[in-house]
Amino acid sequence: MKIPDLQRTFHVFPFSIGAETNGSFSYANLIMEAGYTPWYYQPNNDIPELLKKVKAGFFLQTGYKFVVDTSNAKVTGGAKDESNEMLNKTILRAKLVFDIDTKNLMQNQSGFGIGLIGSTNLWYDLVNSKVYHKLAGKARLYLNKNYYFDFIYEKGSGAPNFNQGAQFGASLGVTF
Repeated sequence: MKIPDLQRTFHVFPFSIGAETNGSFSYANLIMEAGYTPWYYQPNNDIPELLKKVKAGFFLQTGYKFVVDTSNAKVTGGAKDESNEMLNKTILRAKLVFDIDTKNLMQNQSGFGIGLIGSTNLWYDLVNSKVYHKLAGKARLYLNKNYYFDFIYEKGSGAPNFNQGAQFGASLGVTF
């Protein structure tokens, strides 16, 4: 039986089919996505520690944007579709994903500590020559080994609306 060498980098080629819609379900994007991302499995391999905290990937997305319901056509605020993608037209995007999670920059024996998490998603609309982005940052306060508190900042939104606003948030997380 052949067993993969988990000390080496895996080259992952994910493929997915799905749907995106806004909160009022006035339209739906049917999307197929294929991409590439490296995966570092073992903590003991020769990859630098900083690189093990990073996730990156490149994806191509294609699909179609369907009208579902025109009765909620006047959508405002964060629910508004700010993309240049037209209804009843083809969607073709390139997507770049970059995430970093420091886990615990500083943490004591009881689990109290801090960490930083950042993520970037960039989309390039190949049909309309438009760039969309979503940037997110979290300052994580580890209360102990099972509880943490996040302070969150996000700029832009992802598919399907691609809104350009900023938002702040906070959350309490529990690990089982």
